[in-house]
Amino acid sequence: MKALKFSSLAMLLTIGFNSSALAVFSLDNVYIDGLIIPVEGVAGQSTSFIQNVQSTYSYAYFDPDANDLNFGTFNREQVSAGDAGTYNTMLFSAANLTSLANLGDTESGFGMSVTNLAGQGATLGVFNSPLSGNPFFYFLDNTYLTDGAPTVSGYEPVDSSQLPSPGDYIWLSIYNDGNYLYPSYSYDGTTFVTQNNWMSAGHFPQFAGTTPANANVNAFGQTAVPIPAAAWLFASALAGLGLTRRNRK
Repeated sequence: MKALKFSSLAMLLTIGFNSSALAVFSLDNVYIDGLIIPVEGVAGQSTSFIQNVQSTYSYAYFDPDANDLNFGTFNREQVSAGDAGTYNTMLFSAANLTSLANLGDTESGFGMSVTNLAGQGATLGVFNSPLSGNPFFYFLDNTYLTDGAPTVSGYEPVDSSQLPSPGDYIWLSIYNDGNYLYPSYSYDGTTFVTQNNWMSAGHFPQFAGTTPANANVNAFGQTAVPIPAAAWLFASALAGLGLTRRNRK
């Protein structure tokens, strides 16, 4: 009888999670050195919705799920804008913050990166804080990893009062001076908050990332890999067994 019970639990653990999109994020334009740059999909994922109108806008719609790039704890869809310039700036819909709030985890988010094929460079994105649960700007150093993960170099809370309507935007920018990558953000596309005003996580004093050779500019949307419902059933079953044993004592 015991063998049958454990076999049943093993069967529950093999039930797969429904791989439908958990949230959607949108990129509304890419500017490199002042020019609007078209974007294209990245291999290893399902096709993002991409629309480019020459010299007008470059749009991408991200709905990451299990069919996309898998980074272990999160799935990502991304697009590439090609070679990095000096000023690399992206315009994201403020409605992305609603998607983040609905998910409530700290792995999901959206943003941009200036990296090479080896993944060296830096990432600037918006994610929920693991402490407060509120959205924060995070600048991650992808060149120097800690336990295989990017090092947080700087962070700053998103000021929701600066975004009065879902039709507004968040501008993310990484300045590349050839040696270092510096992050900044803006709520109006004109006034940028530079890294000198950010909070530090103690790595780079000026929150700069190292510029890699042959760097590309990418935009991304990502969602956390969900815990299968079967895992919760398993945990509940174990808890129930524990309570049953206590009651019998």
